[in-house]
Amino acid sequence: MKVENREFRRILRLMRRVLPAVSWLTWGGVYFVSGLLHSSLIFSLLGDIPNRGLIAFGMGFSIQLSRAIIIFFRQNNPTTPDFSATGEIVAFVFGFISIGEIIYLINAGTINPALGITAAVLMGAGVLVEIMLYRQIKLASELELHENPEAWDAIKDFYMNRKRLRDFLYKLEDQEFEEPEFIDFKKPEIEVPTLSPVKTEPDLNIEDFTKRLKVERTRAKAAGFSNDVIDKYTNEILREVDTGNLVRAEHILNFIQASIDNEMARKSERNGHLDLT
Repeated sequence: MKVENREFRRILRLMRRVLPAVSWLTWGGVYFVSGLLHSSLIFSLLGDIPNRGLIAFGMGFSIQLSRAIIIFFRQNNPTTPDFSATGEIVAFVFGFISIGEIIYLINAGTINPALGITAAVLMGAGVLVEIMLYRQIKLASELELHENPEAWDAIKDFYMNRKRLRDFLYKLEDQEFEEPEFIDFKKPEIEVPTLSPVKTEPDLNIEDFTKRLKVERTRAKAAGFSNDVIDKYTNEILREVDTGNLVRAEHILNFIQASIDNEMARKSERNGHLDLT
């Protein structure tokens, strides 16, 4: 025989339904009070300048809006998961700043000490509420991402390949021309074609080299490379040609050709998988 307290379960369901709204109202109220404290402190420090009330009010509440954006903005998009403690640290820092302002206002005689203690307790409790809300939002974002396996895998692939791309760009700045390794974790890897050896004495003239460059630009567009990438390497090749350094220009062009061949091979492989399905 199953025994349960139905009244307790009803109250529990009601509490779960009401608590989120109460939490958000509390969070907003703490931000409002904290904004008033900021405004009061700024107002007391501005002296007799014109419109100091408007300035103090704007600065105080702008600080609170900035606080909310810093803490919660990264949770606005589940595709940018944040596993750091940045939100908690920012909440603690702003909470301590608010309490410090209360202490200053008490010492300056602006507010009553009893009222100041009450406001400090409110600030401390507000920080705890803010951290709980932040963690619940972060957990909800992670669960939302977890419930979509395709998006989960795509994001993992993106961040790992972005790391490889950054490493490649750093090497590129140091003139180390190595092709970045982009891995499609859902498909077998394709062997990257070997770059043609750089000749010590190029056996082509400027006209032939220009024709080859135009051909490779067309192939790069067909392979899906962006115009920015194509123009970047084209300008670098033309710069080397203008200085008469055909050896280095051909080296860069060989690198581009190998990259295009590799991308074409990947597209062909993907099309092959699609045909099989």
